[in-house]
Parts: sequence; C-alpha cells; structure tokens
Amino acid sequence: APWWRPGSLKPELLRFLGVLHTKENAFLSLQPSYACFFLHEVDPSAEGCADYYRVILDEMDLDKMTAKANRGEYKTIELFKHDFDDMIENCRVYNRVGHGRFLHRRRW
Repeated sequence: APWWRPGSLKPELLRFLGVLHTKENAFLSLQPSYACFFLHEVDPSAEGCADYYRVILDEMDLDKMTAKANRGEYKTIELFKHDFDDMIENCRVYNRVGHGRFLHRRRW
C-alpha cells in the first residue's frame, strides 16, 4: 500500500517538504557550508557560480517543489519524485562539469 491515501497527496507532500526544511535548518548549526544547498534557488552572482544557468537549464529546489505542491501540481508521486531527482542530479552535473569546489564556495 502507498504511504499516502488517495486524494491526500498534497498534504502528505507538504508535510514531507516541511520535514526536509526542518531537518536542513536544524543541520545548519552543525554544518553551515553544506546545510542549505537545496532549500532555495541558486543565486549565481552571490554564490560565485556565474555559469550555473548555462550548465543547468531546469533548476529545481525545495522552495519550488513546495510551491508546486501548494498549487496541487503533483498529481502523482512520480511527478514529485521526478522533480526531487532532478534537483539532486543538477547538483551532481554542475559539480561534475569542472566546477570542483562549488559546494565549498556556496555559503548561506
């Protein structure tokens, strides 16, 4: 059986995203250089990665996912998983394309 009830996907996703935000914020005090990579949209000028949007064409972050969940855009768990996987893959791709220490440069 799925972990969500039919018709209740929106509140379940919002609860899950809320937990991620809470975990990230709690983690912030322990690891400030790694804590918030996925919470907000990348700001290339502030974060020293001016070419980010030339490398990453479809940026995804937890704020965008929360907004999409609030609007009811996730009709299936697969749509949600697709965005979540894209968010993680964007991090892998950008950091693999010769940008080496981006994760260490990004500060919040």
